[in-house]
Amino acid sequence: MKFIYIAFAVLILAGGVVVYYQLTQNQDAETIEPVVTEQLPVLPANYVRLRQQFLTYTPDMLDITLPPKGQTVYGVIMESTQNNVVMTLFTTLIGQTVVYRSDGVNYFGGRYLPGGKTAPTEFTKFASKYLDKMDQTAAFPYATEGNVRYFLLTNEGDYTREMIIPTSNDEESGWSELYFKGIELIELLKKNTEDNLLVN
Repeated sequence: MKFIYIAFAVLILAGGVVVYYQLTQNQDAETIEPVVTEQLPVLPANYVRLRQQFLTYTPDMLDITLPPKGQTVYGVIMESTQNNVVMTLFTTLIGQTVVYRSDGVNYFGGRYLPGGKTAPTEFTKFASKYLDKMDQTAAFPYATEGNVRYFLLTNEGDYTREMIIPTSNDEESGWSELYFKGIELIELLKKNTEDNLLVN
């Protein structure tokens, strides 16, 4: 009788080994050609929330009075992604401006910005000249790595365009001028923020 129990246990053990071998073989077969999907960096929740606010602002929320007729660009977002860091510049027609980065480094405008609200207002007006080169959109994707994406917020919908980040300001496309004007404003905001941190 003891021999029967032992033989039965051996059979169970052998069956378990076979089942385990089959499972591991199936797993190996499944991992030979894995499904490859593009992995985006996980962005901080606070940054995502602020970006969403920028994209959903209305003229009333920003205390902007628009002309009674015609299409008007009241807000501009210039967003670039480099080394998995997303940088978002936001400006409005009345001079509100801020820069938020996904790595937590932020630059602010405020009343101490040299020239007051002139620089952000001028950038917003300049960007509005590119409206007819953009596509209307209801989606707000991030710029892909190495690219810059623009969003123009208007009273007749939102518009966007994405392209490779320009390396110089003499490109024939005309888009490089808009990009480098945005970079100039970002540098101004950066200096303004750093100066005020030193003062305070």
